[in-house]
Amino acid sequence: HNGQKVEADVVATFLPAGVVESIYAVVNRCDVEVESLTLEPIAAMNVTIPSDLRLLNLAMIDIGAGTSDIAVCRDGSVVGYTMATVAGDEITETIMREFLVDFPTAEQIKANLAGTVSFTDILGLEQTIDARVISSAIQPALSATAKELAQKICEVNGGTVPSAVFLAGGGSKLVGLGAAVAEALGIEPRRVAIAGSHFKSVVFSEEENILDPIYATPLGIAASAGLGLISNSYRLLLNGKQACLFRSGYMSALDVLLMNGFTYGDLIGRSGKSLMVYVNEKKHVFYGETATPSVLKINGTAEAPSTVIRSGDNIEFTPAVSGGDAVLTLDQLLTKLELGLSAKVNGSIATGDQMLCWGDEIVTDISEAADDLFTRTADAKSIEAGSNEILPSTSTATGEWHFILNDRPLTLPAKTGGDPYYLMDLLECSGIDFDHLNAPVAMKINGENGQFTQILKENDHVMIHLMKKEDN
Repeated sequence: HNGQKVEADVVATFLPAGVVESIYAVVNRCDVEVESLTLEPIAAMNVTIPSDLRLLNLAMIDIGAGTSDIAVCRDGSVVGYTMATVAGDEITETIMREFLVDFPTAEQIKANLAGTVSFTDILGLEQTIDARVISSAIQPALSATAKELAQKICEVNGGTVPSAVFLAGGGSKLVGLGAAVAEALGIEPRRVAIAGSHFKSVVFSEEENILDPIYATPLGIAASAGLGLISNSYRLLLNGKQACLFRSGYMSALDVLLMNGFTYGDLIGRSGKSLMVYVNEKKHVFYGETATPSVLKINGTAEAPSTVIRSGDNIEFTPAVSGGDAVLTLDQLLTKLELGLSAKVNGSIATGDQMLCWGDEIVTDISEAADDLFTRTADAKSIEAGSNEILPSTSTATGEWHFILNDRPLTLPAKTGGDPYYLMDLLECSGIDFDHLNAPVAMKINGENGQFTQILKENDHVMIHLMKKEDN
């Protein structure tokens, strides 16, 4: 495909990595292991709405103290979840302000809105008030909470109203909340119900009344783990330690490495920066050190990053080490080229210990006989001309591929199955921050414009850089 601009609307929900890492850190310090992780709204859904009812478009709201978790199902599966930052505390705080009581007293009043309610306010005065007066006082906060929950339900349900809603969690017991949610959604009150009636399809107890909606999330977590409804329960070792995982389904070694703090740079490494100088108007390039490649072993055998990981695998990974930059003093340059001891750098007399920089111009009393002493000069010319004869082909003998990327040697390991390298494979090695581009990217192969899917050949000369105005 060719084009100048691509746009896409993407809606994504991310669990901060720090949350998962903190959970694993605490559990590991207690000398126990994490069996599995799941999301609270999904767990609550597993007991609130059984799988055989999920062909219907239904919503579940688990109303806690500070937040409410929302999950929506239709066509047989959970299609989305989200969180609302309104919950039971909105009502509790309203009662505190209206009737001058502390938080625990307000919680008790909220839970007993029937008949008359007696309490002692913060002034020490005994109060007995009709519950209808309290219900009237909290009505604005109740309506605002219901409208926020209804809005979140519709957002995660693709902009439409579900057929019915289940309320779970301690906040679901608030008198009048179900009717307020129904009014906010524009559905009949009978289509908003308290969860609990379906708990018995997956859990039971001979001693406790577990049909209370407050148990939706803890019962959901237990049932999800016990019935095998969580598919991300991998147990892996990475460099001798339990790996942090939070993923369902297919997982590769690369996924594990990226989820545990490693980067693409750790896989490949970078060759050191080259040093280019002009000596008596001739261009000389001194190459930086090549990177030491990474080593990935799974159960003791060298494998590719794309290898599918299975529970119980032992992964050993040694990151790549970037090569050192080419560094030369004036004395070292003159010695390499067998030139005289005196020279000017950028028009000024320089001492022998002066460090050379990219693009420096050195003038010496070089003789014509010394012109051919530096063999890399020819290589530099070949690079500029886009020659494919810079390095000998070793991909067949060693399994490695060699390229010249932005005038620097680049060595990459062979791909699984012997697949070739494409131009797009070298984007990560170019040093360009593709997340913060401020100019178009120019790509050339051996001096010709290249395409993302163009296949590379051994020793190809590739240029990937941000375009300047003069490039247009």
